[in-house]
Amino acid sequence: MMTHETSFFRDKAPFETLARLIPDLLARRGVMKQLVIWSAACSTGQEPYSLAMLLHERFFSLLSSWRVRIIASDLSQIALGRAREGIYSELETARGLSPAMKTKYFRPLQGRWSVAQNCRGLIEFRQLNLTQPWPTMPACDFILLRNVLLYFDVPTRMAVLERMRRTLRPDGALFLGGAETMLGMDIGYERKIGTGCSYYVPLKR
Repeated sequence: MMTHETSFFRDKAPFETLARLIPDLLARRGVMKQLVIWSAACSTGQEPYSLAMLLHERFFSLLSSWRVRIIASDLSQIALGRAREGIYSELETARGLSPAMKTKYFRPLQGRWSVAQNCRGLIEFRQLNLTQPWPTMPACDFILLRNVLLYFDVPTRMAVLERMRRTLRPDGALFLGGAETMLGMDIGYERKIGTGCSYYVPLKR
């Protein structure tokens, strides 16, 4: 049983940490000019759209000539359908968005709010079951796998995290939910302290 509880900029700290990490990563990718972020349990879309807003808000000028891909995946076709639609109620937009951000990145639509095209254009939606064989994934700079592992038993968690490690670039970073940990799982990550949260980087092998 999975839940689809989510909100825009949920927990805030991972997004602040990403904003701190991105400038150094962009400097390392100066020749490649490609940034790939995977929202690996995107639910109804608030997380990937928050990522798109973060990139527009803080890094628009730096990324203007880059290929930016936000891959948003989920097990549920129903949740993905809502995410692709990108239309949210007044209550949903009030959860995590300031009035200024809502006005800037959404358009009013028959009493609801539709995500602006400049954010939609960065996101690719895919159905994906993390516990089954994955389709081919691009090498990712950042992966957000938040509030998912707690639904899995330990062997499944370890298998998913190992596949995530192989999908991350060697200098990439993985974000888990605030209540999730890799404690006791020796699977090739090092824990780092971010801005109000932890994140994980692949160990050099």
